[in-house]
Amino acid sequence: MLWFDFGLGKIPERYRKNFLAYYYNKAEKAGKEVTVAFKNFDLSANTGLFDLEVGKMNNLTPHQWLSDTCVDAGPRGCWSHVNNIGYKSPERLIHNLIDRVSKNGYLLLNVGPKADGSIPQPAQDCLLEMGKWLAINGEAIFGTVPWMSFGEGPTKTDGGSHFNEDNEARFTSHDLRYTTSGDALYITVLGRPGERLTCKKLASCNQLHPEDIQRVEMLGGNGEGLKWWIDEDGLNINVPESVPSRIAVSFKVTTRTEI
Repeated sequence: MLWFDFGLGKIPERYRKNFLAYYYNKAEKAGKEVTVAFKNFDLSANTGLFDLEVGKMNNLTPHQWLSDTCVDAGPRGCWSHVNNIGYKSPERLIHNLIDRVSKNGYLLLNVGPKADGSIPQPAQDCLLEMGKWLAINGEAIFGTVPWMSFGEGPTKTDGGSHFNEDNEARFTSHDLRYTTSGDALYITVLGRPGERLTCKKLASCNQLHPEDIQRVEMLGGNGEGLKWWIDEDGLNINVPESVPSRIAVSFKVTTRTEI
């Protein structure tokens, strides 16, 4: 990845075009997968990853995008180690990762090491918690693409600009995010779901019909299929009493054909 900060738009357009052609042609010849991250649409959205610094999109976009942010809780991001700085909670980091992926985004997460190269313990704790969650639910994140809707729920988020993480709303167990891969639709609840999960986007005569569904299961569960049905309210799932995480829980809907 080549990542550009602000200022790329001041370079003459012909230089930018020549650079992109050279970079991508060289990568194709070498069999490398590469990309270019840029800000303020200094390049076309189809030539790389539009990057939002300490920001995110509030809706599903047709183009892929990148959010670069920090594990610390500084208002504009701290791109080095800062003494006595606060840190984002693992819940907030995991929710933001899920939210970004559902909207066709990626997360680039900065961790500032100390002068001796060590990672501060609070940052380690955050990363380890993210790792534990991904070890169970990574199937709903890695290698997925957005569904036709990024999700549903009452929590409204600001987006589309840099530095919009300040005072961002916290998600609840009523907020759902959708991703898909092959014949699987993943529904991730941003919290601990209740006894029954209702996905309103999957109501009768909408995008998914009962005959399309082969199986519904919870990632990190005992491997057994869950009871489900579709009615005018949506796809209803009976949630097991025990769930693998209170931060977020993912359910896998296996369909008869690719979604």
